[in-house]
Amino acid sequence: MNIIKKLYYSVTPISTEMLCSSLNVSLRTIRYDMAQVKEILAEIDVELIVKSGVGYTVLNRDKSKLSSIFAFDLSEEEIDERTFRKNTIILTLLVQRRPLSLTQLAHSVYISESSTSKCVHEINEDIKASGCVIEASNMGYMIVGLEHQLRILMTEKIMETISTHYNLLDYYDVLPKQIKQQVSPERFKVIILILDRVNHQFHVWLSQHSFMKLISAIITLEIRINLGFRDNGSQTFDHVAFKSERHYCEFLFEHLFTTCHEESEVWGFISFLVDEGIVVISEEGNTSHVSHILVDEIIEYLIHHNYPIDPLPLADDLRKHINGSIKRQRVVLAKDFNPLLNQVKQQHAEQFELAKRINENVIQKSPYAYAVSEDELSFIAIYLYKNWLKKPELNHPKVYVACASSRGVSKLLETRIKHVFPQIEVLGTLTINQMLNKKRYQDADFIISTIPVKDISIPVIHVTQLLNIKDIEQIQRLLNYGIVSRVMPNTSKQSLGEFLEKQFQASNANTYISVEKLSSVILNILDVLMSLDEKYGVNDQKILGILIHCILAIPRWIESKEVHDAFVMKALDDIETNHNVVYIQFEQVFDLIEQELGVLLNIQERMSFFDYIIERKDGQ
Repeated sequence: MNIIKKLYYSVTPISTEMLCSSLNVSLRTIRYDMAQVKEILAEIDVELIVKSGVGYTVLNRDKSKLSSIFAFDLSEEEIDERTFRKNTIILTLLVQRRPLSLTQLAHSVYISESSTSKCVHEINEDIKASGCVIEASNMGYMIVGLEHQLRILMTEKIMETISTHYNLLDYYDVLPKQIKQQVSPERFKVIILILDRVNHQFHVWLSQHSFMKLISAIITLEIRINLGFRDNGSQTFDHVAFKSERHYCEFLFEHLFTTCHEESEVWGFISFLVDEGIVVISEEGNTSHVSHILVDEIIEYLIHHNYPIDPLPLADDLRKHINGSIKRQRVVLAKDFNPLLNQVKQQHAEQFELAKRINENVIQKSPYAYAVSEDELSFIAIYLYKNWLKKPELNHPKVYVACASSRGVSKLLETRIKHVFPQIEVLGTLTINQMLNKKRYQDADFIISTIPVKDISIPVIHVTQLLNIKDIEQIQRLLNYGIVSRVMPNTSKQSLGEFLEKQFQASNANTYISVEKLSSVILNILDVLMSLDEKYGVNDQKILGILIHCILAIPRWIESKEVHDAFVMKALDDIETNHNVVYIQFEQVFDLIEQELGVLLNIQERMSFFDYIIERKDGQ
């Protein structure tokens, strides 16, 4: 792992002597390790180049593939190597049909067999409370236990890898390689599409954190089923109260799997939904009227005491949540754990105290009272905060932009962020190497990154290089709600139209440019620039110049009028004659800009594009 990281960061070949010195190992160990590194790189179609008398290296174009191997763990200070090894061993065993030898296990974590044996002993101490254990036999090592518990363990280990991320863009990239070997990128996309469609159809109510865990559980389920394992547990629930959850699971299984329709599998997955507080709204059971009565009493209490809440959306949020809480308490395995309890208590103390008063004065005095823990109070506080009319935003947040691409693309992304979010102060851009230094970003509120990054003590939002609408939405959620946005339900039906209109409005009050349309235009411009002949010398500086020009020129385009300039007309005629291919390609781009953005490009605006590409002769 350390050797691969050194290959990733080094811009020159690394000699065997340098590796021996930096890793404090023998020449023999390095030669043995390099043979393994070569095999690992070959699996992801990366060639390890060996230059005689110089050292080892990989081509720059292949370095993006290397980052997937170490799952973007950027700071060795932040890595608990022992935990990483334990999780790797657990996942390696859980994706096997048969026992693995000690040698095979040691190879999976790149440590000696004696160290692996010690690690297995520590794992058994860690997981014994779950009812799972790694057993050793003449055939090798195998993890055993009730299938339901094994799946819970596997889901948790996957979540330890991805739960710090804010969206699905980097979910697959940061999955452990043991999981990627079982689930292809294409299959992952199919799972997401089906899950999204079924959730919409059944009006499934869940937080972003729960959605990520739901995906992890489905991946776990698919892998274990494909290996031939079945959940034969006897756990069942009230058929009336959980009718909607049962229909949801049966429908989801029917569309995801060719097999796995056994009754025990359905009830096993229902237990996961209940345990995670994932509520299916369609065909609600007999807990629905209870939640409605309780919420009506809560809203009446809040209005009577003049609390600044938005009652209708708050009532909608609380009904769904309380309905799920009551369902959870009807089963033994129920829990209502909020991973951000302490942050909620500290950052939203006013709402947390109000939740306590609601519990004391409304919920516990109702004939439909249910047990309310601190975690449950924190969830109620989150919904209060979400619908608080006097909620302060993070007024002037400070952020860094992290980008693995060229300096030009980094600068473009920084410009886009400043344009869409003028209240954000961009402190600068960070490279991967700079992110190794915690002091480098300690003055920032959060980081906006095109690189999937594990938790580095401040929030990291992973975005695309062109900052699309979904990127803007998740940044806005963080600005509005802070870190608790991760566990808030994605129930808002309000579009970003109002927000985008405010951000992209120019002097013409009836016109705004959406991010989606602007991104479409920029992508087309990039396609044209990349297709130009080498003689035009298109490089990062020219690309950056044109793209920033587009962003800054939009207000002019909106107010642009036709002009007549004989000098410019002659220059355009010369370009059409001498650079006909370029002229035709950009005329198509100009038509797209006018059509997509609803603006006018006069001849002077059009000529400014060619000035970046074609060097004019003296005097022109």
